[in-house]
Amino acid sequence: MIHRIATIIATAAGAIAVCSTGYYVLCLWSAARFLRERRALGKPALSEVEGYARSAQTVLPVTVLKPLKGTDPEMYENLRSHCVQQHSEYEIIFGVNDPGDPAMHVIERLKREFPHLAISLVVCPKSMGSNTKVSNLAQMLGTARYKYLVVNDSDIRVQPDYLQRIATPLANPQIGMVTCFIAAFPTQP
Repeated sequence: MIHRIATIIATAAGAIAVCSTGYYVLCLWSAARFLRERRALGKPALSEVEGYARSAQTVLPVTVLKPLKGTDPEMYENLRSHCVQQHSEYEIIFGVNDPGDPAMHVIERLKREFPHLAISLVVCPKSMGSNTKVSNLAQMLGTARYKYLVVNDSDIRVQPDYLQRIATPLANPQIGMVTCFIAAFPTQP
């Protein structure tokens, strides 16, 4: 009986491994096909798109949307890093769904420290679906001044050139969305 169970488990694990390998081969084949078709249509390579973005002289105005709930370790430092950006035109909109959320105190501190910066706090009382973060984002969006949006959480700390690096590629009309990797670091207890 135990031998039969072990054989079934080994067979299932082997089948999963074969399926995973097949999936990765399909992904590689799809990526290669996409690049071949792109070249055949005469569309620029990624390096050409990046070159266009680097040469763009326009500073795109950006709205940073930050949905919040409660406080995180090092939250103030993380949020503050968004307030010292080298980007010349941007606003930060924070959103909470509870008017008594403790994150509001951190936002008020930032507003006092950076009175020249367009920082706003939106209380999002409506429940627009089962996901509170998405509900807050939908309600915050109505107050955004700019069409270029950056969305990230309260546990993200950024470098001073973050908004410039994110917004620059968007000057190219062939680019509609930009994403970036994050690096995780342990917090102090």
